[in-house]
Amino acid sequence: NGFFELKHDDEPKLLQFLEQHASIEKTIKKEGLITAFLNAPLSASEFNKQLVENGIYISHLVMRKESLEEQFLQLTDNK
Repeated sequence: NGFFELKHDDEPKLLQFLEQHASIEKTIKKEGLITAFLNAPLSASEFNKQLVENGIYISHLVMRKESLEEQFLQLTDNK
């Protein structure tokens, strides 16, 4: 399903929203960005709308699909 890369000035507020979101499986914070892995399909425009409705205006939003290497690393990390 891919993942979103996000950046927001109020990281705790963003992380709280992501932890409660039904389509987000897990989050990772690395190098100033928060990566939110999806467990269900979610478009970037719909996700951005949900963020705004919750008063979260982000400065960086990129949707990516995992490469085969990233999928392999994620699978092997879970075992």
